Amino acid sequence: MVSGPHGCAGRLEVWHGGRWGTVCDDGWDLRDATVACRELGCGGALAAPGGARFGPGAGPVWMDDVGCGGGEQALRDCPRSPWGRSNCDHSEDAGLVCTGPAPRLRLADGPHGCAGRLEVWHSGRWGSVCDDAWDLRDAAVACRELGCGGALAAPGGAFFGEGAGPILLDDLRCRGNETALRFCPARPWGQHDCHHREDAGAVCDGMPLGYVPPTAPAAVGSNSSRPREAAARPPPPTVSQAPRRAGISPPPASPTAPQEPGPEADDGTAQAWMNTCCWEGRVDEWKEDGAKVEEGLTRILWVSPTPGSPQLRLVAGPSRCSGRLEVWHGGRWGTVCDDSWDLRDSAVVCRELGCGGPRQPDPAAGRFGWGAGPIWLDDVRCVGTEASLADCPAAPWGKHNCAHNEDVGVTCTGKEALAVRWLREGFLEEGTGTNIGTNID
Repeated sequence: MVSGPHGCAGRLEVWHGGRWGTVCDDGWDLRDATVACRELGCGGALAAPGGARFGPGAGPVWMDDVGCGGGEQALRDCPRSPWGRSNCDHSEDAGLVCTGPAPRLRLADGPHGCAGRLEVWHSGRWGSVCDDAWDLRDAAVACRELGCGGALAAPGGAFFGEGAGPILLDDLRCRGNETALRFCPARPWGQHDCHHREDAGAVCDGMPLGYVPPTAPAAVGSNSSRPREAAARPPPPTVSQAPRRAGISPPPASPTAPQEPGPEADDGTAQAWMNTCCWEGRVDEWKEDGAKVEEGLTRILWVSPTPGSPQLRLVAGPSRCSGRLEVWHGGRWGTVCDDSWDLRDSAVVCRELGCGGPRQPDPAAGRFGWGAGPIWLDDVRCVGTEASLADCPAAPWGKHNCAHNEDVGVTCTGKEALAVRWLREGFLEEGTGTNIGTNID
């Protein structure tokens, strides 16, 4: 299958006589397509388009007048004209649209189907993936294969709990642009030096098809900078089904310390609203000038960007200041095309994100993988002094002549220092540089 949107749809080509060639659409129908889809491991047939629907081929036309009954094991078993005999040209090349293969991977024990412990199907069993060398490039491939958009995080250490089956993959080293995890370099199937406490996970920026999100109020607390509701990426069902007090467990205080109004202390958990998501976990170690949150964060609460926060992000990179550029528009995240993109545009992005200046040169297009949503911006032409990317001249929203292999990546010099400290025995104060604000309850 070539020139289609994925490996289970496209122009059908067959190998014969040492060459790839096409199939003529004379007599081509769903019964023929059913056999081809099954032989390809792509499930059933949805459509059998002819007329070079996926573009004309360039080699010989190998098959014509194919007349499968639908039950054959392979296309070569079907009645047809002799190899290479046809009255067709490439404007009649046959195509296929299949339902797709049975799932080869899944995300388990997460808040929804696009976040969780990564499990792969091999030799009739589901198994986990070791986190050795696991990073955002690997997670980006998994998210794309699952139809879950881009990757936001690649947690290891059995973040979503330990699996119970075999550990099937180790030392995955994807580039980030592969179409499926199985195409990434890795150790042979089943060979590893891991334990399930090293199970890898992925957090994608999309929701699975058919997911109906619950609704839940935002965390309660005074002076917080948080959205009123989690509209775009809603909280997981476990949060809405088991609500509890939002609060933090403060460090030991003197018995006579005055009690200021603010978040209630409960069982030692903390909720931190950070623009696009809220992580909830135990706060196990406190310092005078900050807090260290130990590993073991247990839930992720998705929200849309907060009012006044940057409406853009860098994903699938090594840090929040390096990655594929995505912008928020019309209730969705989308990418930016690299047409006319240069360091002046990157400078605006880095400054808006609080990530310093741009590194030279800009990463090559597609360096951080391909996005899966809309391409929102094209022909961006910043002067370099704008306060926001939204202030730069560009083509109208959603108007472009690009594909996702032209998605812009940005790498900034770094991020401003994050200050987190206790204030008045009950508040966490957060800010960058000298600007401190109560953005964390």
